[in-house]
Amino acid sequence: MSGNDWTEVIGAIGLFTLVISTVLVTVWQINANRRTRLVLARERSVRDTELADLRARLERVENILKEVD
Repeated sequence: MSGNDWTEVIGAIGLFTLVISTVLVTVWQINANRRTRLVLARERSVRDTELADLRARLERVENILKEVD
């Protein structure tokens, strides 16, 4: 093989590595974003449930206070 042949082989390997790396990083980031959205949705659901529970408890306390008055 001549010098140009090796240069082409090394260039092809470098280009292949670049493409594979770009695809892997893109897939990794998409999955990370999806996981983050799922965690945030779960936390919001828990927060909404806790808020509803607090409102119900507050209503019970208000009813008790009205009965005492």
